[in-house]
Amino acid sequence: ATDRMVINSNAQVLDAKEDQKNAVKEDTSKNTNAFEADKEVFNPSTEPKLVDNRNKPDPKENIQNVDISGGGKEGIITSPSALKEKFDIPVGLSDHTSSTLTTLVAVGLGAVLIEKHITLSRENNGLDDAFSLEPAEFKKLSTDAQLAFSALGKLEVNLSRTENEMLFARRSLYVVADIRKGEVFTKENVRSIRPSHGAHPKHLKSILGKCAERNLSKGQAFNLDMIKTDKI
Repeated sequence: ATDRMVINSNAQVLDAKEDQKNAVKEDTSKNTNAFEADKEVFNPSTEPKLVDNRNKPDPKENIQNVDISGGGKEGIITSPSALKEKFDIPVGLSDHTSSTLTTLVAVGLGAVLIEKHITLSRENNGLDDAFSLEPAEFKKLSTDAQLAFSALGKLEVNLSRTENEMLFARRSLYVVADIRKGEVFTKENVRSIRPSHGAHPKHLKSILGKCAERNLSKGQAFNLDMIKTDKI
């Protein structure tokens, strides 16, 4: 099962670096400063891994790819989920739009690999620069895509860690008025309130009309052993 999101730069960063080298030769002072500034934003040691897979086909990988262009208006963004269901394999998105919205929507629909063009600067007016992301934008896309992917979670019935931590804040049954031994439980002396130290609220209907096993004080968490076996 796929448990991580892969962001593929389509090796544009390699081409961009070649263009950068040529630009530096033409205007050393101007472009050297720009290159240093870009290095501060784009640090290979901290950035998402950029995969150059142009000449490295991996027969073990079997990922169906969806190509979206035209600003997303012409794309069939529901394709990832449809292809995943049809072929039962991981699905990726080749995103040629100029924004990051299409990518994030695709992740929400099941895409696990994203191809996105990257350039050191769109002002270079390269062939693909118009729909390429600059380093800081690419970094944000990677972070947002990973977050969206994590937010999907897994199909399971267990409570999440956060839900377990908040269990105390759920409702449960409490004694809200003093009750004498043998007194009947009513909506006036037993209620569903917070926190969750008492019996589950689902028991309230079955409790009403039954009698107290012993004297109970207002504010006690209600437990099922407080119910008298036989109604008096």
